Amino acid sequence: MKVSKVTCIVYRDISSSIRDALAQAGIARYNIQSGRSAVLRERKRWLGLSSTTVLEDDPVDVYRIYVQPRFADALLSVLILKAGLAIAGRGTAFSEEVNLDGPAEAFVNRGTVRGSSDGVRIATDLAGISCIVQRGQAGPIIRSILEAGSVPTVTFGEGMGVRDKLGLLRIAIPAEKEIVSAAVTRYDA
Repeated sequence: MKVSKVTCIVYRDISSSIRDALAQAGIARYNIQSGRSAVLRERKRWLGLSSTTVLEDDPVDVYRIYVQPRFADALLSVLILKAGLAIAGRGTAFSEEVNLDGPAEAFVNRGTVRGSSDGVRIATDLAGISCIVQRGQAGPIIRSILEAGSVPTVTFGEGMGVRDKLGLLRIAIPAEKEIVSAAVTRYDA
């Protein structure tokens, strides 16, 4: 089944406005994942005589909503307007076409989305970049994405694969992973 996956990433302090927007739009099924958004902040040292740039994290909520493709733009518009995502630094929302099969189809919102895409400019020709690394190793990747002008989102997961094939040696490879994601223009990708 071809559907649109709408992802909305917002700072935790405005997350309630996204839940309100989803309720007003008639969206009953969605997934929320905790994450962090990394930012570079300048810190003054030695009474302001010197400064250093440090990597800091702000907590975010990542919403994932599955809708029929014809409703994706309307849902994006509702989220952008309700949470003020047109203001730089408030968060981001994007959609992508995906195929769902089997039990995952139960997560699709099948009703209409109450809202309109009129008056909201939605960027096109974007690319998503994701990188999965060992937990604690995402710093250089985050820094390079920030220096390129995008804001990465970091979520956590558990890895499998080579680690599971190593038997007793697998204790040397931690299962915890950091997933670094960013939406950028295709040109910047």
